[in-house]
Amino acid sequence: MKKIVKTISFLLSLLSVFVFTTISYYNNILPSNIAIYDDETIKFNSKIAIKSENIQKTSAVAKSYANNLSNYESKLKLLGVFPIKTVDVKVVKHRYVALSGESFGIKIFTKGVMVVGMSDVKTKEGSVNPAKESGLKIGDIILKVNGFWVNSNTELSEKINSCKGQTIKLNVKRENDVFDLKLIPATDVKTGEFKAGLWVRDSSAGLGTMTFYSTVNGAFAGLGHPIVDVDTKMILPINSGEVVKTEIMSVEKAKSGQAGELCGTFTGEKTGRLIKNCDCGIYGFYEEYDKENPLVLVANKQDVKTGNAKILTTIDNNGAKYYDCVIERVDLNDKNQKNLLIKITDESLIEKTGGIVQGMSGSPVLQSIPEMEGRAK
Repeated sequence: MKKIVKTISFLLSLLSVFVFTTISYYNNILPSNIAIYDDETIKFNSKIAIKSENIQKTSAVAKSYANNLSNYESKLKLLGVFPIKTVDVKVVKHRYVALSGESFGIKIFTKGVMVVGMSDVKTKEGSVNPAKESGLKIGDIILKVNGFWVNSNTELSEKINSCKGQTIKLNVKRENDVFDLKLIPATDVKTGEFKAGLWVRDSSAGLGTMTFYSTVNGAFAGLGHPIVDVDTKMILPINSGEVVKTEIMSVEKAKSGQAGELCGTFTGEKTGRLIKNCDCGIYGFYEEYDKENPLVLVANKQDVKTGNAKILTTIDNNGAKYYDCVIERVDLNDKNQKNLLIKITDESLIEKTGGIVQGMSGSPVLQSIPEMEGRAK
């Protein structure tokens, strides 16, 4: 009898360890907030059953489903018994978009100018650095000079030089704070001009891939990551921007330790405008979109699973095509937008690019879309 009791105790201990470990694992990998469609229930692509129990799901909340206003909490339980965590749930209407996968040129002009460097000004009295003495830092964004907006290097230089050496007031944005600084320009011994000892950036340009757009008004999203300053690695604040047509000239293949890239040129023809540059990518309005392009349903993050998929991308001037890939890892809790690990398996794409190269950012990835085989623009 004692032997049986010990065996049972041992098995119970093992079960407790298993349950505790499993709960800790799922508590870490499951998101704290999710969105579901109004005709769905909460579900995850997990090997062990995870069930949800809604909290305070009143009739008023249920009624608001159709109005896309519902928010409630739900308890996630392992095997429907052991509590894992409580998540915030938002019920949304089905979201359909038209896929693009087309390469496009991007021209962005900043709101204010970004400080990317500082250098001493040589004066009769010696070298000084007015910018550093004023308290400016790399990555700061200068919005105004003496109350006047500046959106280019030229405008900033003109404002500084016209002060004739008098103290000027700079309106500066640093991360989420906006404040004023005082700067006293120095007289350059060679040119006689008044300078602040600043290097600033007021624009950027590059090549990317459009992810999707609306067939109603042409609103689009692209890249999947922000446009950042090459020196400071900070997001460039957008004042205005353009979408322009491009031609792919060649492909620099990816190699071990080298990303590779699509090499293209702008044709000069404007086809849209940019309105937002953020962590998730760039957004704007496209003028030359196909209103008849078939729509696909946008997956909620918990619906994405590992396995075979397709990537829609452009690597030459023959338009977007589908290529085979595999989603090897899905991270539902990653807060840096890097929640998918994708491996290219299509031999033709590997032969041409070596994998994923710069310029392919924004290429849509698809799973469980029966009609996608027939669409190649």
